[in-house]
Amino acid sequence: MIKNILAPTPKKNKRDGKIATALAGIAETVALSGALDNKPLIKYFLHGFATVMGTIALNNASKTIEDDEPNN
Repeated sequence: MIKNILAPTPKKNKRDGKIATALAGIAETVALSGALDNKPLIKYFLHGFATVMGTIALNNASKTIEDDEPNN
């Protein structure tokens, strides 16, 4: 898994992974900021959303450029 993450990644997967990482960071920042302490359901949703986005980012990071893929 680590070898795949360190290997070159297709441009589309890089972009999608960066977007997913940013969304996860924003969701987790809002959830932990204390602004929603009186709304636990929204906090749980934000934590879950951040987890899903982190998983998507990891999945995109593990994609590699194969020699037979053109235009990457």
